[in-house]
Amino acid sequence: MKEIMGVYRGFCPNCRGAVSEERLLEGLPCDRCLPRPVGGGLERIARFLLKRGRLMGFYWIWSLQRELAEFERFFEERVGLRLWSAQRSWAKRLLRRESLAIIAPTGVGKSTLLSAYAAYRAETGGWRVLYLVPTENLVRQAYERISSISRGRVVYYSSRLSERLRSEALEAIRSGGPGVYIVTTGFLSRRYEYLRSGGKFELVIVDDVDSLLRSSRNVERVLALLGFPDDLIVSALKLVEFKLKLYRALASGSRRVEDLQVRVAELEEAVRRGLSSLGSQGQLVIASATGRPRGYKHLVFRELLDFEVGGGSDYLRNILDSYLICSDPYKCLVDVAEDLGDGVIVFVSQRHGKEAARRLAGELEARGLRVALALTGSRRPLEMFASGKVQALVGVASRYGVIVRGIDLPQRAKYALFLGAPGVRLRIEEALLNPRRLLRILDYAASQGVERASLYYERLRHIVERLPDPSLVPAAAKGKLRAEGLLTEAAKLVKEASEVASSWLLEEAKARGGVLRVGGIVVESWGYVVVPDALTYIQASGRTSRLYKGVMTFGLSVVVDSSEEYVEALWEKLRWSTGTIFTPFHKVEIGEVK
Repeated sequence: MKEIMGVYRGFCPNCRGAVSEERLLEGLPCDRCLPRPVGGGLERIARFLLKRGRLMGFYWIWSLQRELAEFERFFEERVGLRLWSAQRSWAKRLLRRESLAIIAPTGVGKSTLLSAYAAYRAETGGWRVLYLVPTENLVRQAYERISSISRGRVVYYSSRLSERLRSEALEAIRSGGPGVYIVTTGFLSRRYEYLRSGGKFELVIVDDVDSLLRSSRNVERVLALLGFPDDLIVSALKLVEFKLKLYRALASGSRRVEDLQVRVAELEEAVRRGLSSLGSQGQLVIASATGRPRGYKHLVFRELLDFEVGGGSDYLRNILDSYLICSDPYKCLVDVAEDLGDGVIVFVSQRHGKEAARRLAGELEARGLRVALALTGSRRPLEMFASGKVQALVGVASRYGVIVRGIDLPQRAKYALFLGAPGVRLRIEEALLNPRRLLRILDYAASQGVERASLYYERLRHIVERLPDPSLVPAAAKGKLRAEGLLTEAAKLVKEASEVASSWLLEEAKARGGVLRVGGIVVESWGYVVVPDALTYIQASGRTSRLYKGVMTFGLSVVVDSSEEYVEALWEKLRWSTGTIFTPFHKVEIGEVK
């Protein structure tokens, strides 16, 4: 039987008319635009259409292909590498001037591509480019990387510069002009007027969305720098807020649904009118390893720039994730580090603290390893590790720690050792003021027959669904925020319910030997809760697996802890945070690691 081929209306890449499936598969426009198939690629097809006076939408495909070829030559000449498939896919969208979020694991070449793109636009297009990074160490790294690529103007600001150089950098930022301007997200908060006075930015690159969203006002600042007027930003933020209220009202069956639908429609019309009268605006590009931003203000990007920060990722990693349980984690970790030798990065969990890192560095040195302690923002330890003067780095496993985000050394970083699963230790009464965390605990307690847990769960769930921003509840419960209405009710209920949950959890933990894993956290019978930090683990372990000469280097990650409960909680959080199923950590013994 002859194969049936479809015809697709509106899919001709040139005239938007009907086109056959066969033509689409061959990359050709419809037979009205191109009566006879033409070989030789996009260039020949475009020139044939031009000769016939039929070159329409295909022009943009042709133009993009030519610009992509130009950018690939630029990248290969300046970076010394060829774009790999994912980078080429991202580059096409960048060159179409789309605003987008690049969600991909650490080490696959996001920063390299964006550095080259920033230099390309500033140099060939005369654009003003703002490059935002989380820390001053990364400011310096980005400056070195972009300066090695660009032959144009590259400016950076760091508090570690001399007074004269700081003044010169601030003046350069204020005066504007084409070039790449590299600053931290903290600079955006504190010295926004310097950026604003230089005029509109045609491109803003944000390397790490979480750091941008730590200050909710930063979203508005970035949009203003891209050329959006203040009244349009306010309307878009109100639209996001009312859409969230509408979704909650629909879920709870509230009588306010109709009023909220009317308000949402009014705000959507206001935003549409604002965008139609705006003309052109800048391009926003966000890079993230996780795509799990906090809060809701980032949703305004969907309304104004037609993209969302969140998204899935396949978490391409070439890492063996393993763990080792030991009654004396310090000794075990030192034994493992001694066996592995050169190329070790040791991350000390925040629940152990900086003193533990200092102690560990001393014990490693006593075993004959050359060690650098990286606890401040100084680049000296990183430089010593990069040059081979030291064999191991020791620092704290914090989200923006100097060794968590500041290392891209695939030829040096081979092993990531963790003293304790990354996490933060909080007093239980503070930890349970988080309403969503408390809901998980109450749900579990209710399943265990705890008196009043089910009642508290239902009451709190109903209130949280109606709150515009549940993240304000802990501050209100502590009396640090003036609350009224529903927020006051939520704060009072959280305090009552957390007392009941805390008492039960501590008894359960004590009965189970001191630690209890429940609701994605670990409860310790001595009055604390450990909240695992999955995103820090992803970033830190990712130092050992980087894109290097076209391949992902292989890395080893070993979490050394005193109880499997901490590792299991981390694994649960990893699966939840990434939207993927992480392979369970491989349990090892001391002698197996090497």
